[in-house]
Amino acid sequence: MSVSNSVFSRLIAINAWTITALNIIGLLGPAIKVLDSWVVSIGQVRVSLLTLIKVGLSLWLALWLANGLATLVEKKLEKIDFSGPATRVLGAKLIRLLLITFAKK
Repeated sequence: MSVSNSVFSRLIAINAWTITALNIIGLLGPAIKVLDSWVVSIGQVRVSLLTLIKVGLSLWLALWLANGLATLVEKKLEKIDFSGPATRVLGAKLIRLLLITFAKK
C-alpha cells in the first residue's frame, strides 16, 4: 500500500523529516511540551494541540489500514466464483463498510 496523493505523501515526508531532525538535535521533547501546553478546556475535558494531532494521526492510520485491508479482501473475492458479480460487489462493499466503521471506533 502506498499514499497515492502526491501532496499528502509530501506532507508525510516533511513531517517525518521534521520529527527526525528535532530528535537528532534534541528539541523533540521541548516541541512536544509546547504542543501539549496549548490547551483548551471544555468542562472537565482538557484538549491540547498534541492530543488533536495524535487523534488525527490515529484515525488516519486506522482508516488507511481498513481501506487497504478492504481492497485486499475485494481482490480475493473477485477470484472466488461463489455467485454472480453483483453478489461479489455487494460482499466487497459490505466488508469495506464494516472495516471502515470499525476503524472509526
